[in-house]
Amino acid sequence: MTNTLNSEEDEQNFLEEIKSDISSYIPSDKTDEVLHKIEMTVNKFSSSSFSGPVPPPEILLGYNKVFKNGGDRVFKMSEKEQDHRHGLDIKDQSMAEKVLQMEEKTSKNDLILRWSGLIFGLCIA
Repeated sequence: MTNTLNSEEDEQNFLEEIKSDISSYIPSDKTDEVLHKIEMTVNKFSSSSFSGPVPPPEILLGYNKVFKNGGDRVFKMSEKEQDHRHGLDIKDQSMAEKVLQMEEKTSKNDLILRWSGLIFGLCIA
C-alpha cells in the first residue's frame, strides 16, 4: 500500500485510519506504542523533490551547514555545467555550418560536372 501524504492533516488522517484498522488486532494497551512506531516510520519515509539546475534555498542552507561555502559550490558547479553545455552547442552549430558549406560546394561541383558532360557530349555528336 502506497500513500502520498502531502500535509500534516493527511498524515493525521492516515494515522487515524490505521488506528481504527488495527484496534481489533492489537491489545488496547499496546495501540499507542504501535501507533508511535508507525508514525516514526511515516516520518522517516517522507521525501521531497525539485527540478532545475539548483536546489531550493532551504537545501542550499543545508549544504552550507555540511560543507564550507556548500551553497556557493553548488552554484559554481551549475554555472560550469551551463558553460560546458553552451560550449557544446556552439561546437554543434559550427559543425552544422561546415557541413552546409561542404554541401554547397558539392552541389556546385556536381552542377559544373553535369554541364561539362553535356557540352562534351554535344561536341562529340
